[in-house]
Amino acid sequence: MRKHFPLSQAKENQKVSVVKVNCSPVLRSRLAELGLLEGCGITRLYSSAFGDPCAYVVKDTVLAIRKGEAEKILCGCE
Repeated sequence: MRKHFPLSQAKENQKVSVVKVNCSPVLRSRLAELGLLEGCGITRLYSSAFGDPCAYVVKDTVLAIRKGEAEKILCGCE
């Protein structure tokens, strides 16, 4: 059984896979347009100076995702 955790808890340079996106339909649609879908791989790059937002790589796209939004994205280790 795999342990799932929010994307916000991923460590820098850690690769994870998205298990579920638990957010509003509008945000889910926007994230899907950017390539963040259930089952895709995502890597946390780094945090901003004050820790929010964080930079993540999805496919070849770098996304800045706020902590509150990242907490709604459930992930598992690859």
